[in-house]
Amino acid sequence: MSCCTRTIWETAGSTTPRGLDVVVAELRGSVVGVAEFQLHCDFGHDEGREAHPGEQTFVLTMAVAHAARRGGVGRALLAEIARRAQEAGHTFLALVPQDGGDAADRQAFFQACAFTLYGPAGPGAAWGCPVSEAAAKGTAATAGE
Repeated sequence: MSCCTRTIWETAGSTTPRGLDVVVAELRGSVVGVAEFQLHCDFGHDEGREAHPGEQTFVLTMAVAHAARRGGVGRALLAEIARRAQEAGHTFLALVPQDGGDAADRQAFFQACAFTLYGPAGPGAAWGCPVSEAAAKGTAATAGE
């Protein structure tokens, strides 16, 4: 499996995200996963959420093809985002898992990838982890592929 990263927006307009990156996971020539993230983010400060030291990277969305789930694709995507965050000198990853029917599965996945809930639990709850932990979990999981 290979991952590549592409920056899809670089404009500074008020309605277009600045610096929104996309990681694409490919397996045997087919796209099997994608994640979009903001490498430079100040997530949560305006909402009064607990502050974390250092710069943050925020994972906006992740999707893995149903047939490719439980094969390390999601971990590989997070590991690539963590690698990019480390290169930029960032120390913390944050995300907000979607609610819905399989929210418990998503939360279990993020917990296995070193993310923990911070702030109040409930819809829209934020999760996060040190970049170094996400990178280590992702590297360990994808080393056996």
